[in-house]
Amino acid sequence: MMCHGEARENRQALRIYKQRFPHTRHSHHSMFARLHQRLRDTGLLCPQHTGAIRHDVRTPALDEEVLQRVTNEPSTSTCDITSSMGTGQSTISRVMQASPLHA
Repeated sequence: MMCHGEARENRQALRIYKQRFPHTRHSHHSMFARLHQRLRDTGLLCPQHTGAIRHDVRTPALDEEVLQRVTNEPSTSTCDITSSMGTGQSTISRVMQASPLHA
């Protein structure tokens, strides 16, 4: 952000950044504009995750429902169960891996 403040222009900010940090990976010049816009909009440099990351809690009831769905329809996929239950696919996979049905 200091490079952007010094340059007042995205491409010039990238040039300054490349001069100061020649041995690092360099981002696209629009990254400075996105950072500046986010800072103005939210006051933060880091993006805010708005519920996109779910942390599903496994419960005996959830495990039972997943296993019941697989018992009723053995050819069903974890993706189908995920969409119908609204649960993360990794949670469904962990339930299946822990189950005796998984062979």
